[in-house]
Amino acid sequence: MEIRNEILELVFQLEIFSNNALNFKEELSELIEIATSNNTLQELNNATFSGKGVWNIFNLMKRNGPNSQGYDKLVVELTEQIHRTTKNIKPILEKAPAETKRKFYELFFKQSQDSFADFLSLCSDLRYLKNMTIDNKQHS
Repeated sequence: MEIRNEILELVFQLEIFSNNALNFKEELSELIEIATSNNTLQELNNATFSGKGVWNIFNLMKRNGPNSQGYDKLVVELTEQIHRTTKNIKPILEKAPAETKRKFYELFFKQSQDSFADFLSLCSDLRYLKNMTIDNKQHS
């Protein structure tokens, strides 16, 4: 899939912002390209918000452990945020080339531990995009 230079520059800036912590630069570039080209920016914005939630809740659960108070509520909230993130990414992918769509479904939406780990990593990338967007708004 061809990615416009301004999208590549954005992801390059995001890589700097994240201190080289992006996991799926290519896929994130594709997602941004598709969203900006097909009027699904609101879905992308929603996915960055809920993806950040997925990442934060998952790490809180990991840090506190399954025996911690309120863990069950965190499981419910994590499930809801995963659903929201997926619900917002899928309409973006409807406009994607077949090969890109297939790649996303294989990487992030299969029912497997590897796919879930990749989905969490994508949520981490979405979190950086959300944080950079917030920082840019505060400094403009």
